[in-house]
Amino acid sequence: MLFGSQLDRLLVAPWRRRKAHGSRRLLLGCLALLMAASGTSVVAQQADRAVTNSNLHRSQAAVDALQKWYGPTSGLYRTTGWWNSANAITALANYSRVSGSQEYLPVFANTLSAAQSSASGAPGFLNKYYDDEGWWALAWIDVFDLTGDPRYLEAARDIFQDMQVGWETATCGGGVWWSKDKRDKNAIENELFLAVAASLANRDPGDPARKQDLDWAQKEWEWFQSTGMINGDNLVNDGVDISDPAHCTNNGKATWTYNQGVILGALIELNRAAPNPALLRMASSIADAAIAHLTDADRILHEPDDAHNGADVPQFKGIFVRNLMLLNVVAPQARYRSFIRANADALWLHNRDASGEFGFWWQGPVDQVDGARQSAALDLLIAADALGSARQTVAPLASQSSLASQPGTGRAVSRRSILSTWAIALRMVSSSTGPTQNPRRPSPPTGCASRCPDPRCSSPTRGIAAIPASIFCPLPVRTSPPQCARQ
Repeated sequence: MLFGSQLDRLLVAPWRRRKAHGSRRLLLGCLALLMAASGTSVVAQQADRAVTNSNLHRSQAAVDALQKWYGPTSGLYRTTGWWNSANAITALANYSRVSGSQEYLPVFANTLSAAQSSASGAPGFLNKYYDDEGWWALAWIDVFDLTGDPRYLEAARDIFQDMQVGWETATCGGGVWWSKDKRDKNAIENELFLAVAASLANRDPGDPARKQDLDWAQKEWEWFQSTGMINGDNLVNDGVDISDPAHCTNNGKATWTYNQGVILGALIELNRAAPNPALLRMASSIADAAIAHLTDADRILHEPDDAHNGADVPQFKGIFVRNLMLLNVVAPQARYRSFIRANADALWLHNRDASGEFGFWWQGPVDQVDGARQSAALDLLIAADALGSARQTVAPLASQSSLASQPGTGRAVSRRSILSTWAIALRMVSSSTGPTQNPRRPSPPTGCASRCPDPRCSSPTRGIAAIPASIFCPLPVRTSPPQCARQ
């Protein structure tokens, strides 16, 4: 989902500030030294975690506690629900990306298989609820972004095919039903539908599939805006009142934090697929409204009421912060960063027990612990640590770059490690040259003409310079390299 590709830009953004010639030579020299240093033998798991812990000790502690609830037989997390497990997998993928750890790659592969066949799972990750399906689709998109393994993207595509069946126009003129019983039309399943459609459009190498996904995303967003679910305060209410199917209106129910979060990620992906400044303005307005209306006097996030029982509501806040982290990548604001840090500090200091487990109220105290509360807390700590990872010292990232040469590792994971190596070199250049005046966008990376790169390789809205195509161009899925779309 949206997560992987957007987070990578935390590391590549400094390129924009480099001088054209001398900087490039220095960069290549730094890169050569770092890549040579990466030619080491297989790094043991404990060594990998030592690198991680030097900068991400809070997130690592939260992951350790979360994984105590992971059930290898079911591929799911005990103490919480089906859709919550999808969010836990998403959090684990994002932790792996920010830390550079490969420790949890077997967990993703196991869940892809086991969760479809276990008694508590569902074949194809399909059940009677379209929002549940959307969570799993986004989880597998995020794992695909991390690993480059096409199995995960195919799983997401198959799920989205089923979600499309839920679109219906006789009630409210469109939108996806919450359940296959056709009981309600709510914000969450439609936000997820938009996020999945736009995410797939950004990851499909060409037409007609990309066009179909983008058409769905744009149709969903047009309908969503027309419903009035985004209220006068720029908050998203729970859903629509369908009592008069021809004239549906905002149902006025709770403005849950996750409804303010999923829409952020969805609009980021839609803007990436079809750039429109209004999309990010809307995302920023919703994020600002949530921070203004759904926080206490210390700016700590809370739900619109004190409901916290069951498996659902404890998951919500983490989803908001996860997507706020993405918004801060594409539309950075100091207020978003300070908000994330304040919440993470409150959580760590006041809502953590002796076992490193977290409760519902981020300002404390711990009420009870479970997989939903823990993975939501992990989302928050990852967001805070991701802010810090952009300022990491050279040594930890250089150590991470050694993963690129490990035999038997996936190519996509190596690609992420190489990206970290480039980030080190970029920071080295930045410290010696400083920002350039009137930066210009260079040509697309060599190879983009034949390897179908990420849209950042060629889109003038990205402003990213000529990074080697091997970093952004996806792994070849076909036997012969397809031609790039929209060159």
